[in-house]
Amino acid sequence: MTGSKTKYAAAVVIPAYAESEWLPKALSSLQESVVHFGDTDAFQVVVVVNEPLEVSREAKLDNQETLDILKGMKESLSYPLVVLGDRVWKLKKGVGEARKLGMDCAVQKMLKRDSDRVLSLDADCLVADNYVQTILEHPTNGSGFTIDFEHCPQTPEEKEGMTIYEDFLKWMKLGLESAGSPYGHFTIGSCLGTDVHHYQLCGGMPAKNATEDFHFMSKLRKVGPIDKLPTRVFPSCRSSNRVYLGTGFFMSKYQENKSKALESLFMPSKKSFEHLKEFLLQLSAYANDPEKIERCWKDCDKTSAFIHNQGFLAKVRKLNANSANEEQFQSRVHQLFDGIQTFRFLRFHQDS
Repeated sequence: MTGSKTKYAAAVVIPAYAESEWLPKALSSLQESVVHFGDTDAFQVVVVVNEPLEVSREAKLDNQETLDILKGMKESLSYPLVVLGDRVWKLKKGVGEARKLGMDCAVQKMLKRDSDRVLSLDADCLVADNYVQTILEHPTNGSGFTIDFEHCPQTPEEKEGMTIYEDFLKWMKLGLESAGSPYGHFTIGSCLGTDVHHYQLCGGMPAKNATEDFHFMSKLRKVGPIDKLPTRVFPSCRSSNRVYLGTGFFMSKYQENKSKALESLFMPSKKSFEHLKEFLLQLSAYANDPEKIERCWKDCDKTSAFIHNQGFLAKVRKLNANSANEEQFQSRVHQLFDGIQTFRFLRFHQDS
């Protein structure tokens, strides 16, 4: 697949575990987007049907039904549909491992150029009419990109819960941006992608049972900025207990007990983001006057406790000593204080 008629070629990877109800809708939505664009030469979809080592009989039967449905849909779709291995993959690490299998396959065997794109989508998602055209033609600057999302509640209760969850996601992004963090972007598995070059450069999708999207975007941000494509994905609001974090998990908890579901969300205060902003400014100034910055950290009990608790101070000192100049230190320090460390900092200030 070379994408000779479009700027890029693209492969969209969808992990599927017991998705016989939702996956056909997602594939049909992609078909509508392809028809809207009118060019299929550079676009294809990879589905990874998977299940854990221990699986219920119901889920196993659903996966077999999914394979049968996919076999029947192949001829009706105008784009190539690759069902990885034409079988069910037994996986120890769940959705992250499934995403990795599909994205690795696309990058290594299907996409030919460094600029070609690999994207992640979920089986319970619909896409905007301009989705395919945008991912094939719209340029980006950076190591990866996100896509706007809009959940689709079907009931008043779903709408109430999803409004809260989307507000939570937007608050986190806004807070990180206002603090000047380079990690102020959404990290949702159905709304992200990168090109072949940066996928390989960052080491690919991590095989994790949850938060694989967060860790993947953090890895991408270490090698370049994150851009945004002007299209949209429409995830469902279904509840799920397959993983211990994310939209489906929150919706499941919200239906069980609204108060406990709200308590489970990590919602940093405005003050916590202000502490983060101050800390990031101090990090940027560290190479100029390490002793002054360390005195500032010592004067703030919470920050002082964080940098010693995490062994962070010793790492910053070593990084500064091994940097040839201030510019090199600046480029490296935000790889050290990455998305994971940022959330640890916020949580530590909140918990403290």
